[in-house]
Amino acid sequence: MGLAAIALVACSASCSSVLPHDCTEIGCVDSVAAVIRTFDHSLPAGLYALTLRLDGVESTCPLPIGDAPPNLQMATGCAPTVTYGAQQESVCQSSCDPDHCSNGCQPLPGKYALFVSVQGNPVRVELVITRDGAPFAAADSSPAYTESRPNGPGCEPLCRQARFEVEAQ
Repeated sequence: MGLAAIALVACSASCSSVLPHDCTEIGCVDSVAAVIRTFDHSLPAGLYALTLRLDGVESTCPLPIGDAPPNLQMATGCAPTVTYGAQQESVCQSSCDPDHCSNGCQPLPGKYALFVSVQGNPVRVELVITRDGAPFAAADSSPAYTESRPNGPGCEPLCRQARFEVEAQ
């Protein structure tokens, strides 16, 4: 075996990250998300309001919830980078056989959560949620972001995302 062939074999085992490769075009959004749940996963009816402070900039978002919350309910009047709402919780499963894979989710009756999603990577996230003017949940977080490259190593974009949970009162 020639010296060039030995070098090629040695590099193929250790240089795969520097060799060019095709990147896919999967997109992603920098974000931080919070899920807010009561101990029993109920979501009592009332007028909920979220006050959210992102790196000191404050927004308030109302969200009225009736006696039977819908599967998904979104607030209006939030900041353009904020999504806030209520959704029914579910359990999802994946199964595969030799020919194909399938995914499915089953809603959990009577179990709901509030969610907040913010585009961007704020350093500090403070949230206060009230129900009918009374305290419901609060959190003050400095999110720990994880980085990912959905199109593969060395491919853009680089995404930074974090998630945390809040227990309501």
